[in-house]
Amino acid sequence: MIWVEAGRWTLEQLLARVASHARRYVGAQVVVEAVAAQAWILQELSRGYGIGGARAFKTAGGKLSLHYQAERLAHALELGKLVIPSSGGLHPEIRQLVADLQRYSPADHIGDRLAALLIARSTWAMGQVRAIVSPVHLAR
Repeated sequence: MIWVEAGRWTLEQLLARVASHARRYVGAQVVVEAVAAQAWILQELSRGYGIGGARAFKTAGGKLSLHYQAERLAHALELGKLVIPSSGGLHPEIRQLVADLQRYSPADHIGDRLAALLIARSTWAMGQVRAIVSPVHLAR
């Protein structure tokens, strides 16, 4: 994951932000959690913003559930296979991602930044995207 950003934007502002990031990083792929109205985002990115190849990620049970992916991420962090670089301090959005990790509970809603990381990691692990991924997770 190369960028984390959360906020409340209009649809047009959100699409412009996603398109801006997708154009900025050569080889980046956009992954959108495709549930309910969010699936429409894929069409708009392609049609209105010229960002083709955006992929849908449909959460489900089992290995496609975000809770399963959160447990896998926790295990990788515990083993030291993944780290969150922090020399020089953390960007405020990364601090919020760390807070999402610390607050994680299988019984609760997964924070937006953590969900974005899990979606990015899942699509990469399943071979659906290359190692450079730019995920999008919309606030519920």
